[in-house]
Amino acid sequence: MTATTQTVREIALEQPTAIGVFERLGIDYCCGGRKPLAEACAAGNLEVDSVIAALEEAERSLGLKSRIGLRER
Repeated sequence: MTATTQTVREIALEQPTAIGVFERLGIDYCCGGRKPLAEACAAGNLEVDSVIAALEEAERSLGLKSRIGLRER
């Protein structure tokens, strides 16, 4: 689970699927990654709950793809 107090950089390091979400939403996870998620969302005029939902969905999608890939082998 992602916390609004975690920095964007921490989230990207712990959850690589977050990188695509951040890029799509225009959240800087590299140079500006030291901001807490809530602050980064506010700066980008994004609702933090929507961003967290997108992060969780990206993680779930990866898990589903992994499970499907294992069955195909």
